[in-house]
Amino acid sequence: MSTTRGDRRALKAGVRSIEHGHLIDEPTMALLAESGAWLSMQAFTVEDNTYPSPVQQAKHLQICNGTDRTYRLTKKHGVKLAWGTDLLFDPANTKNQNHGIVKLQKWFTNFEILRMVTCDNARLLALPAHATLIPAISALSKRARWPIFW
Repeated sequence: MSTTRGDRRALKAGVRSIEHGHLIDEPTMALLAESGAWLSMQAFTVEDNTYPSPVQQAKHLQICNGTDRTYRLTKKHGVKLAWGTDLLFDPANTKNQNHGIVKLQKWFTNFEILRMVTCDNARLLALPAHATLIPAISALSKRARWPIFW
């Protein structure tokens, strides 16, 4: 999961996409919208998992509550939103991918969901690598005085 501080640094450095963002705050969401960057999220709900440890369960609840707040903030601020899942490369969980899409009905219409998982995801994936990575790496490396080799 990303942190608000890390998200803000990345956006100011020029990244074009934030992954996860479940704990993002409203000022950072506004910065995300202003920058024109994308947010790619996976919907987490309380029913998804039950953890044996109270600490793990509390963190899960925090992420679930953050999911709800973050999706509401994306709509409020008009953030470009993509859908992602960590289940993609786990053959045993592939059958659960569609369930992740259906969960989006809590926040979006069927039309918005279809657009997000097809057209919007394609628009995010179509960004050229040099437009997404190089400006951010350059800005961070100058600040940290790292050499860049390309």
